[in-house]
Amino acid sequence: MKPFEFLGTSLLSFLLSILLALTVVAAVIQTSIFSEAFFRKQVDLSGYSSYIMDELQDSLSSYGMVSSFDSAFFKSAVSSDALQADIYREVSRLYGHEGMAINQDLFRETLVAKLYEDVEKRGLEPTDNEREGIEYLADVSTEAYGTIVTIPFSRQISNLMLTAKSLMDKIFLGIIIADMAVLVNLLLFGSSHRKKFEGVANALAGALLMIGVPSVWVTTSGFYKNVALTSKALYYLVQSIVDEFFGLIWIYLAIMAVIWLLVFVSEIAYVQSKRKGHSY
Repeated sequence: MKPFEFLGTSLLSFLLSILLALTVVAAVIQTSIFSEAFFRKQVDLSGYSSYIMDELQDSLSSYGMVSSFDSAFFKSAVSSDALQADIYREVSRLYGHEGMAINQDLFRETLVAKLYEDVEKRGLEPTDNEREGIEYLADVSTEAYGTIVTIPFSRQISNLMLTAKSLMDKIFLGIIIADMAVLVNLLLFGSSHRKKFEGVANALAGALLMIGVPSVWVTTSGFYKNVALTSKALYYLVQSIVDEFFGLIWIYLAIMAVIWLLVFVSEIAYVQSKRKGHSY
């Protein structure tokens, strides 16, 4: 092979490996972080709702300690179905659905009804002052409900998410076009089928190393599991998102490895067929 051809093929192969690595990363980001379905799945897998329920019950129980209602009442006052629905609304709001919001009015209405029901079960007739106390307790509990269930910085994240997703769509399209352009040039630049096979195989191998090595380090070191967050629910949600993100990375790498293997086997088969042709 001429030095110029070798240099040109090597550069195109290296450039293609970078673009392929970027393609994988962009594809994973598109199908994970920018996917509402993905986020909802992580909410379910991480047990986010149950941790929020525990946090909410602990908070409401503290109000029971300074009122005539015991902590057991507040632990049963929150509907898990309603809480799950509100958490899903928060997730939808992260992805730009501004009409979705926590239904605090429903929570307050339900809580007030249960408070009066509990009073009646005890055979008590609340005075005007006690009614005011019940209304105040409902207001405080509703405020706590909204604070705990709301995903921190959800409005800011939503604005950032919309902008980033729009930008990523354009970047992803640009990377795909660049992939195709470099691949075509690599196939045209190679003087023989063997060199073309080698160029593509080297590009795939390079991309596998570029993504695989950092991914192995991140998943085996587990440093992200030491991230300190104030909420247990958020901690396990973040862990689930990171684990699933790299799980998708490994799936894409496995697909790329299969393609590399097919190219490599095709190259060997081609070389053997050429040798047989020369032997006759």
